[in-house]
Amino acid sequence: MYSESEIIIEFLNFITKMGDLHSLWFVEVSAKPVDEIIRKHNLDAEKDIWIFKTANSPFEAKRIYEYFTGFIGTDGVYSNNDNEPKNIFMFRKDRPITNNG
Repeated sequence: MYSESEIIIEFLNFITKMGDLHSLWFVEVSAKPVDEIIRKHNLDAEKDIWIFKTANSPFEAKRIYEYFTGFIGTDGVYSNNDNEPKNIFMFRKDRPITNNG
């Protein structure tokens, strides 16, 4: 598990490395991030570029989500139907991006 500040720094670095237009990114809090990436967002978990971390608590995960969607300007979804999720993930929403270019 990671602290709130560790996740924020890592996600910001990821945005900078992969394309820093904040509005192109999508952040979600989920109990099952890989399932959400594949089923809900129709991304390839092995080829598309995305990141996820587990926060220390559901409270921190929600604060991270609020930071990115409220302050940074990403899109996102927070679902409290997942029994207090602690996993937070982020991907680019503009087009599928693969590690192969």
